[in-house]
Amino acid sequence: MGTPLYLKSLMLCLSTLCLLIVSILHVQAEINIVATTEHYGAIAKIVGAEKVKVSVLVKGSQNPHAVEVKPTYSVLLNRADLLVTNGQLLEVGWLDIALVNARNPHITPGEEGFVDCSLGIDLIPYEFQEIEGTPLFMLNLGMGGTTRLGNHHYWLDPANSEIIARNIAAKLAAVDPRHATFYQANYDRFATRLAEKVQQWDRLMEPFKGLPIVSYHRSWNYLAKRHGLRVVAYIEPKETVPPSAAYMATLVDRMKKQGVKLILAELYQNKSIVQEVARLTGATPLFLPDSVSEDLGMRDVFQLFDRIYQDLSQALQAAKTS
Repeated sequence: MGTPLYLKSLMLCLSTLCLLIVSILHVQAEINIVATTEHYGAIAKIVGAEKVKVSVLVKGSQNPHAVEVKPTYSVLLNRADLLVTNGQLLEVGWLDIALVNARNPHITPGEEGFVDCSLGIDLIPYEFQEIEGTPLFMLNLGMGGTTRLGNHHYWLDPANSEIIARNIAAKLAAVDPRHATFYQANYDRFATRLAEKVQQWDRLMEPFKGLPIVSYHRSWNYLAKRHGLRVVAYIEPKETVPPSAAYMATLVDRMKKQGVKLILAELYQNKSIVQEVARLTGATPLFLPDSVSEDLGMRDVFQLFDRIYQDLSQALQAAKTS
């Protein structure tokens, strides 16, 4: 005697319901990550893979120093299990406002859901960036202690991506211990591939040690330090402060005396100022991306640094032979 039709229908409904429940549980099991910038979001995607959902507040094509708080920031932060930040005051002035509005204490500084990717980084001091061995100043943040502060553009030394990924993996394991080995394996694969690429990039830059350059912002100090480039001056006299006419005259004179042939600037910096300095000194302006950016065709750190090193090595070779 066969199974009655109504039982077959009931079994089919139960099977469908079970699949639906499993699907819902799978979606709910995802760790909801919010990264302050697209660069950190891209690394979080590699470490977390299918176990995470990553949202980004600031695109890689934007200036991270000029961010206006949007209502959507607080909505995303309210739902976040993990907040991935650059730290070192890069997000100061806007992230704190968004966090207050988000009302999610789990992802505030000092809590388990807050990731400061600068932990473990060998930071360059801001005040005396050209003087090796200068101690970093300490700042009391009112969170039960002090933190070491330095130049917050540390992600532009490609080797620091390994430390960033390690910090993210550790926090993911803390909030989602069931999948700790999964995150560790993803981190290990990333670190291995990154080490191989860093060796390639280091070899590419070897011929240019000692060459003088000028940087618009204090962004390229980590990359310059890694490869022995000499940053002799900045177009900005201080962080985000545009140059005065008097400062420009001093800068131009200094560049001529030191034979500077290359000016580095991010894609979003003031092109007219850079081009004017280039015209007055005969140096070549080079505008480089400083972040992973899908809008600019760079989906991960490997594509970003391949682009940076391709353009930079060609410009340095031209400067060296000019």
